[in-house]
Amino acid sequence: MLSVGNLTLKRRIVNVANGRNANDAATVGQLRGALATLGSDVDANGNIVGPTFNVQGGSQHTLGDALNALDGAVITAGSRVDQVESQLRSVFQDSPATRSDGLGQLNLAGPNGMVLGNVANGLIAPGSRDAVNGGQLHAMEQRLDGRMDGLEQRVGAPPEGRALASASAPTPPAATEGEGPAGASGDPAAASAGRAGGGIASADGGGTPAPADAPAPTPQVDTAELEKMLARANEYTDGAISTFERRLDKMDKRFNRMAAMSSAQTAMAMNTAGLATYNRLGAGVGYSDGESAMAVGYQRVLNERGSATFSLNGAFTNSGEQSVGLGVGIGW
Repeated sequence: MLSVGNLTLKRRIVNVANGRNANDAATVGQLRGALATLGSDVDANGNIVGPTFNVQGGSQHTLGDALNALDGAVITAGSRVDQVESQLRSVFQDSPATRSDGLGQLNLAGPNGMVLGNVANGLIAPGSRDAVNGGQLHAMEQRLDGRMDGLEQRVGAPPEGRALASASAPTPPAATEGEGPAGASGDPAAASAGRAGGGIASADGGGTPAPADAPAPTPQVDTAELEKMLARANEYTDGAISTFERRLDKMDKRFNRMAAMSSAQTAMAMNTAGLATYNRLGAGVGYSDGESAMAVGYQRVLNERGSATFSLNGAFTNSGEQSVGLGVGIGW
């Protein structure tokens, strides 16, 4: 045993090199390096300054309080994730088979499906990609029914115009004895006068104009234009449904990427948990239904007993999602 002072007189040992072996003395510089990872330090009087941890918007002055705050936040986040997962499972269900084009399909849950309610009116215009609701479809149906009814009434109506034209047309007089084909008096002048007047010669030598044929009635609704309108309505409905399916497909792929990152981080943590070294570097990959991810992590053991550790890890997917984690651990 070596004493450099007594109960009343204390002395410092200076110019001490950094300890390297298990039984070497450690310097204040080495202690500061270890404490810096925890946010602590040694003041001018040799006292250890307690750390301050900013966790969940509050300041914690002990490692235990910081870990308790983190634990509470993780439990709260886990509860929220479970609620979201439960809600998603109640709304969506896995498709039993793929579509004919090879793409996956996300179906609404329930034996008879589900109804999407409270949908606002979508914009009906060229290039619009909004979804339409039942009220808009009902208004379109009423307009089409009204035009179809008017078209049926016009097509099924009797040709009254032709009947009136036939009733108003005059009949030529029959030839009597002593009269020639020129007219009632047989006078060629009167006949020529009647032809010059552009009509049929009458008994008094005058002429009446010949009535023209009445045109056939035409419908006021253009059937070709109606068919074009129906085609545009069908095209818009198909586009709205296709947009909705693409959005659901993107959501499904995002869930798969999150699952792939979780699998990669789990694989990385399992491969570094049992290493008995001061520095630990691990990596892991994950895969979930066509999506892949990779995780990389580093862990540092801060003392010989292995009772304090520091770790940093990150994960990313092939589509650009990223996540980073930072942690500390202490045991006794």
